[in-house]
Amino acid sequence: MLRPQVKGPWRHTIKLEMIYNYLKSGACKTDYVLYCDSDDAILRDDPGKAIRYLEEENCDLLISSTKFTGRGYEYLPRAKAWADKIAKEQGYPGWYLNFGVFVGRRAFLLEVIEIALAHSIDFYNQPKISSSEDIWSLSEWHSAFPEGCSIDQIIFRYLYPRFYPRMKIDYTQRLALR
Repeated sequence: MLRPQVKGPWRHTIKLEMIYNYLKSGACKTDYVLYCDSDDAILRDDPGKAIRYLEEENCDLLISSTKFTGRGYEYLPRAKAWADKIAKEQGYPGWYLNFGVFVGRRAFLLEVIEIALAHSIDFYNQPKISSSEDIWSLSEWHSAFPEGCSIDQIIFRYLYPRFYPRMKIDYTQRLALR
């Protein structure tokens, strides 16, 4: 269990930093990592089945799904169109990536999180951001969105097309309910 030591406002990429640091430290001795948010995700079944689901999907990172698009896709219209196309091809239109639960191969997860963190900065310290509500005006001041975003969900939705099919969505919600 990783517990954040947060100084200042919460940003969702803190969990990415924690996972990345853990994986880089060498403390993780397993080939697989199962992650579950502590506050809003519910594992559906025996966590030991997660690796089987990953293998059945023939991928290196299997991420939970949701029907809720949430905020963020309005800034990523091409990524949303691509995600809609893939979901429809799989028979699950209207389902989207939700980074609250995932299982992945350690080496690939480390690679993906490293790239995700390259898109993230502590945007609360940016001069045009005065509150957490301003988070949704990112595209107004940042032309390279999602760079500078501190919401892991948005960053992973942006990266999803780049890593597909090594990264897939658990459309059947075998991992978790969201």
